[in-house]
Amino acid sequence: MCVHYFAPTPEMILEIDKGRFSFQKPYKDIFPGIKAPIYIKEEGKLQATELIWGYPVNWKKGPVFNTRLESALEGNRMWKDSFESRRCLLPTLGFYEPHETLEVPSPRTGKPIKQQYLFDRQGALFYMAGIYEGGYFSLLTTPPSRYVKEIHSRMPLVLNHDEIALWLSGEGEYFLSRENVSLNVTSRYPQPLEF
Repeated sequence: MCVHYFAPTPEMILEIDKGRFSFQKPYKDIFPGIKAPIYIKEEGKLQATELIWGYPVNWKKGPVFNTRLESALEGNRMWKDSFESRRCLLPTLGFYEPHETLEVPSPRTGKPIKQQYLFDRQGALFYMAGIYEGGYFSLLTTPPSRYVKEIHSRMPLVLNHDEIALWLSGEGEYFLSRENVSLNVTSRYPQPLEF
């Protein structure tokens, strides 16, 4: 379950809108509850905006920040309207997933923590699929690609460039199989991220 990714800065967004898709630092660290840059479709055009990651709910302590694609496809009430009419793109330079069983000592405390893995495209910008409502968004998750499945049982719905229009047009079932979505995998975390 993705709870940490890297987004372009506002300056990068301006460059993206001009057609540039490869970057070095700086970037913006994104966690649930933080505002992040996203693209929404309004009047037939993609518009950059910022929304908070996670739908607030009254039945649990924190926000619900990830949406299983399968639940959205089944018409789960919480996601139904957003999934059908409010889809978005989350620009990213990479995301982290924890290994489901492998632990390493924390560099701060020495206590065991789950080993984190960075998944990226070596400094190239890519998009993850999301849905939104009001001032909030949720990241879609899917079964993992072959690059992720040895580490975690879920992953963000990573979109290849030629799939963006398909996602925004309302397609869903096509994205259930992400087996061949190509990602670079690095186990450097919790050391500082360097692209």
